[in-house]
Amino acid sequence: MLKPISVVALLVTLSLSATVGLAQTDTLSIDQSQTEGTAVSATRAKQITRAVFTNGIESREPIDRVDSLTTQVNNIFFFCEVRDMEGQTVTHRWIHDEKKMAEVSFEIGGPRWRVYSSKTLLPEWTGRWKVEIVDGEGNKLDERSFVYEKAE
Repeated sequence: MLKPISVVALLVTLSLSATVGLAQTDTLSIDQSQTEGTAVSATRAKQITRAVFTNGIESREPIDRVDSLTTQVNNIFFFCEVRDMEGQTVTHRWIHDEKKMAEVSFEIGGPRWRVYSSKTLLPEWTGRWKVEIVDGEGNKLDERSFVYEKAE
C-alpha cells in the first residue's frame, strides 16, 4: 500500500510530465525556419560564458563591472570567458558610434579560456561603445556595451 505522500509525489510527477510533453509538441509545431536561428544563437551563447567591461584585470579575472564611465577615466578592459572553442580564433571588435575602432584576436588554447583586451579612450570619444565577440568566420557570438560620458 502506498503512503499518501507518495501518491501526491506521483501525481505531481505525472502532471509535470504531461506539461513537458505539451511544451515539446508546441515546439515541434513551429516552422523549422523560425527555430534555426534560435538554435544557433543558443549554441553561440553557450560558448561565451562571461563577458564584462572592467577597470582592470587581476589574476586573469575582472576586478569589477563597468556599465558607464566618465572622461576622467581613459582606459577600459573587456574580459570574456570562452568555452569549447579550443584551437579556434575569437576576436574582440571595439565599436564606437557604429565605427570599428579596433580588433584584437585570440587563439583559444583550451576548453575554458579567459581573454581580455583594453582600449584607451580619448575625451572626445563619448557616447555608446560596444564590443562584439566574433569567431574566426565572423559570426557574432555575443556583444556588450557601455556609455562613455563627459565628466562634469
